[in-house]
Amino acid sequence: MIVDETMYRDVTGDTFTDQAKVLRMLARAQARAEEVTERNFDKISRTESLTVESDGLSWPSAYPVSSVTVPSTATISDDAISIATGQVPWYEPLGYSTDNCTRPVVLVTYVGGWDAPVAGVGTAPTGLTDAICELAHRYCEPASTVTVPAGATSLGSRGQSVAGGRLGGSSSIPGPLRATLRGYLHVRARQP
Repeated sequence: MIVDETMYRDVTGDTFTDQAKVLRMLARAQARAEEVTERNFDKISRTESLTVESDGLSWPSAYPVSSVTVPSTATISDDAISIATGQVPWYEPLGYSTDNCTRPVVLVTYVGGWDAPVAGVGTAPTGLTDAICELAHRYCEPASTVTVPAGATSLGSRGQSVAGGRLGGSSSIPGPLRATLRGYLHVRARQP
């Protein structure tokens, strides 16, 4: 995981939830964040079949990319987001639809993603780790959340009232938190 218990407690201020539950909910929150962003976060070795684009680049599911071992001709791009596979770039025929073109696919083994944090210090962007912590906190404390209409920031009933940023069902991701996560959307999903 790219977030640890120390980071969670620093971000959320939660000192009551037991360690086992925090770790389970952090894993759940990170998995959900990976779904929303359409990418993988953990820095591990992966082997993937990647499509080679017309510029010769391939887009792995986890980045930043720190090393590529297969194919031996592959190199990491300057931004560590894409991999030049060493395949000859292919060109789309001018004036023809590319719908029926088959783009080359290359089996690539690489190490990509962010390192696991050590004692609350990680390599992933702070905005992303904070969002994962906030989502995990929602999962840890579902009873403290209330489902209300989108955009509502308070709720009142018979002399009782609730207000704050954690309103919304425990399984939902509130708009501002989802927007933060979408800021880390996989680069290929952002391209037309």
